[in-house]
Amino acid sequence: MQRFWALCFFIVLVGCGETSFEARSIDLDSLGENNDFSDVEIEDDFPAPEDEPPVEPIVIEEPPQRDPAEQPTPPSFKVDTFFLESQTFQLARGPALRWGGCEPGYESQGGYNSDTRCGRAFFHPAFSEQLNQAFFKCVQVSAREAGYAEPARVFINHLGSYNDRNARNSSRLSNHAFARALDISSFLIYDEQDNLTKVSTLLRNYTGAQAVFYDSFRSCWKDHLSENCTPGQTEYKGSIGHASSELGGNSLHNDHIHLSFPRCAG
Repeated sequence: MQRFWALCFFIVLVGCGETSFEARSIDLDSLGENNDFSDVEIEDDFPAPEDEPPVEPIVIEEPPQRDPAEQPTPPSFKVDTFFLESQTFQLARGPALRWGGCEPGYESQGGYNSDTRCGRAFFHPAFSEQLNQAFFKCVQVSAREAGYAEPARVFINHLGSYNDRNARNSSRLSNHAFARALDISSFLIYDEQDNLTKVSTLLRNYTGAQAVFYDSFRSCWKDHLSENCTPGQTEYKGSIGHASSELGGNSLHNDHIHLSFPRCAG
């Protein structure tokens, strides 16, 4: 009898288990089209405290784009500042053009041994071209490095250009004999308001801003010469100054810069 009741209890228990499994496996779609669960409230696992301020999203701003028109422009440099006559002259050692020292409208003017009186000088055509391409640019560069006002024009107090002679204390011909040199005693630099800054090339004035200008000008001129000029060639630096200069020199040039366009340069 006990076995009978135990068997009945086992049958009832198995039947309930199957019913429970089937209920769990019912597809929700089978409940029909009205299975709208939008009103069901489900609490967050970690609800935020009521007094905590809402978190604002972080906005990453793009850096402002600069108008190309506002981009800083590199400094401009003046060229073709020497007035040269169209006629070619035949000198003892070759051709030359004549520089009109005070032609109106030209930024590079000058005169022989004077701060005011204009004059003329002869330049070899290659020297003429180099002067027009590099001279005033080097004045501008050197003035900026020395802290002077921006040059608008320059007056060159010089001690001569063409002279058919040997180099001093030498048996070789000077670059002056080929009209490839200009001896500069001082630079008179004028800004846009016509304010004057005089830069001396005398050894005794080689100090402060004048020394900066002196060395910068010689270095700039050298940098614009042909790469064909190398150490060991005559005047490969393109200038001779006094011995205290960073580019060296000698006592024969304590009162001027001997600026040249050496034959190694073309």
